[in-house]
Amino acid sequence: MEHTIYIQIGNKIRALRKAQGLTQGDIGKIIGLSRASVTNIEKGRHKVQLHVLYDISQALHTDLIEIIS
Repeated sequence: MEHTIYIQIGNKIRALRKAQGLTQGDIGKIIGLSRASVTNIEKGRHKVQLHVLYDISQALHTDLIEIIS
């Protein structure tokens, strides 16, 4: 169950990022993470801290609730 949550969050982040024409590297540069870290977040391999999710939401110009819903 826990792993599924991170996969769903990662899928949402990927969809929002692609809809805005951004690369994983773009998001990484904006929030101070490597492209590999963004990849791991999007694939649900990384338990993302709340402040990182907030930073991602800001980089994607969306509300945090949009990512975690």
